[in-house]
Amino acid sequence: MRQILVRTLATVLSALLIGGCATSARQLMPTPTLYQRPDRQPVFDPSPAARQSPDVDLLFITDRAPPTAAEIAEQGKDAGPLPYGQERGRRIAYGTALVRVVPSLDWETLREQSQLAERTREVNLELGQVQELGAFPREPYQISRGPGGKILRDRAELARHFESKAAFQDEVQRRLAQAPKKEILLYVHGFNETFATAAYTAAELCHFLGREQVCTFFTWPASSRGNFLTSYTTTTESAEYAVEHLKSIRA
Repeated sequence: MRQILVRTLATVLSALLIGGCATSARQLMPTPTLYQRPDRQPVFDPSPAARQSPDVDLLFITDRAPPTAAEIAEQGKDAGPLPYGQERGRRIAYGTALVRVVPSLDWETLREQSQLAERTREVNLELGQVQELGAFPREPYQISRGPGGKILRDRAELARHFESKAAFQDEVQRRLAQAPKKEILLYVHGFNETFATAAYTAAELCHFLGREQVCTFFTWPASSRGNFLTSYTTTTESAEYAVEHLKSIRA
């Protein structure tokens, strides 16, 4: 397996609560000052080969559970898709999440707007299709007793785990083969995030780093609603719960 450089961008956000878990469009972050200076380097390679779809295709990893009926009702009909909620899932899933640029812009217009201090066109992000490509077995894994009473994890369960891990790594390798840089950009969010907001931030980082890496985000069940103290305590526990999940599927 080729050597992979993994850049982990961990962002601890402020603890201001946002009501609900809407996934409506979000304005693209301001152009970084680095790209506004007179001697600036271009954000994107201007060659024709660099021209592509304005939308950002992300690989996601999550241990969030599917949304509950209450979460779906709270979000409302016009807030967009809600593929995963804020409860802890009993498995690790991975897949592809498309972050769309709206209103629709061609690549050259988006490239131009992405280098302006004051944009002349509206550039927003919207969560598009989210497709789960695979998942690890549900937890806890079954166990059995071996010789001398030794506790062993069930062999069939372990076989399914390694099959899922191999399938995930195959997807990573497929994306690496297509990426200009053979690197993985992994974004891990902090408190007060939903699946959609994590996808937006990952897409923004990917975009302003030139879209050259395999862009990936790990999203765990961080609370973004409810009582502040209760939510923060719950989120701390969920973060500890998620650490081993991320370790278990590393390449």
